[in-house]
Amino acid sequence: MRLVMTSAEHEQTLLDNLPAGNGTIPDVVDTGESPHMRRDPEIPRLVGMTEAAEMLGVVRQRIWQLIEEDKLPAVMVGRIYVLREQIVLEHKAQMDIERARRDKQD
Repeated sequence: MRLVMTSAEHEQTLLDNLPAGNGTIPDVVDTGESPHMRRDPEIPRLVGMTEAAEMLGVVRQRIWQLIEEDKLPAVMVGRIYVLREQIVLEHKAQMDIERARRDKQD
């Protein structure tokens, strides 16, 4: 059972569970930011392994490797690993730099 969904998968799950004939998600769920539930900038955004793999353009097994090699820090929450989104983005930027260097050498 996969516990992490992409936003597109989440949206599709919501649509699939609407009663027949009911409009779109905005008819049922306000996807905007609630004035009562604002995001605290002090709390980092977290992503699961599947989302991290999608962000980096790699497979989940590669994320496992990076975690095991201490190249990508992660924390286990329950039975899943979560990673700071910002760290994943920084890792992607570093991967892009290294790829550009290799391409330049060839």
